[in-house]
Amino acid sequence: MNDLELHDECHRLFEYKAGELIRKRNVASMARKGDSAGWKQGEYVRLRINGKPYLRHRIIFLMHYKHLPEFIDHIHGVSKGDFIWNLREATKSQNAVNSKIRRNNTSGFKGVSWHKGNRKWNARIRFNNKRIHLGSFNDINEAKNAYNEKSIELFGEFANNGDNK
Repeated sequence: MNDLELHDECHRLFEYKAGELIRKRNVASMARKGDSAGWKQGEYVRLRINGKPYLRHRIIFLMHYKHLPEFIDHIHGVSKGDFIWNLREATKSQNAVNSKIRRNNTSGFKGVSWHKGNRKWNARIRFNNKRIHLGSFNDINEAKNAYNEKSIELFGEFANNGDNK
């Protein structure tokens, strides 16, 4: 099924309402007209259309823009929902840049880590698969600011310092 055929099928099956897909018809013994479509699995809501699995945010994007890009980014994070205003087309690297702070982060800031050897805060950023050292700082906020400024310079609207996730 191509994007336009899937687009038409989705409009036949669902209505978009406030970040959700609402069923327009009964489809199974448990799924009724008016129910929210899909089930939560991890961070995402998944659903099936004609037996094929999809992520809800991808179907919402398709229903609004009539095409399915390879990557769709949640501008303000998955936790903010699948509202159309929170979805945008992205490249793989843009999607990766706009990510939340990793669980193993100990500084509380993206791109900032403590260097035991020189007893300073290091700021680093990745760009084009290369790690760029932004400097060593006595103050953690200086390191954070160095990362944030470079992130905006390199990634523009996709820059994410971790505060909005």
